[in-house]
Amino acid sequence: MDKANERISTLAEYIGIIKKYNLHNGYFRGENQRYPNISSSLIREYISKGENFGLVDIYADLLRAYYQEVGYELDKMQGENFLAFSQHHGLKTNLIDFTTAPLVALYFACERDKYDVDNGYVYILNEEDTVEASEFLRAYSIREHLCHNVFSQLAWNRPDIVTEFRDLLEKYTGLLSGKNPYDLVKRMAKQICDYPQFKKSNLYLKEREALLKKGIDGISEIPQLVKKYLPNFDVLGGMGIMEFTALFLLFLMI
Repeated sequence: MDKANERISTLAEYIGIIKKYNLHNGYFRGENQRYPNISSSLIREYISKGENFGLVDIYADLLRAYYQEVGYELDKMQGENFLAFSQHHGLKTNLIDFTTAPLVALYFACERDKYDVDNGYVYILNEEDTVEASEFLRAYSIREHLCHNVFSQLAWNRPDIVTEFRDLLEKYTGLLSGKNPYDLVKRMAKQICDYPQFKKSNLYLKEREALLKKGIDGISEIPQLVKKYLPNFDVLGGMGIMEFTALFLLFLMI
């Protein structure tokens, strides 16, 4: 279901939508009011307390304090997945809950005890629009009771994490996926162009556009352009995934 909106008022209509779009293997999220975007409760309710003490600091402190209380009671699986354990027990985290059960999502969309609103919302992701990243996150972001911002680590251009990130992209939009990796490049480019303050990223895109006007010869020069902006970046591999990763790293440097 690609950006389709359907309004339903009965359970039968909801089940009909699942069947109509063949969403049995989708991922569902229910929200009992409309928010500006889908985000975790931690981020949604965050109010900045000054430039020297941001969300990551608050988040890490919450996890550490909770781990000190319950860590001695955890078994191996709970310790290795402490972030998910915390989310399940009501701690605000940066995780966003989805479910494979459409009726569970509908329940949360219809829950009205605390909110004076008329409408609930169910958001649905197609399985093919996602990639399994649990091991990647467990290795680089979720380590026992600590918080490691995976995007900060990407911005530092750590070779191991960049390689693993590119492997995830290969699974998501590589040759066997049926997707075009340059669709990701186009979306990323649009995001960057909307923010002229991202000067380095926009300079890259300006030079890239000039190369594309040269045709095949210009396209073959894109790896050299990437090396100009990211001297230590590995330009080997599929061009689309390579360029998206490079553009993403330039964006994160801001």
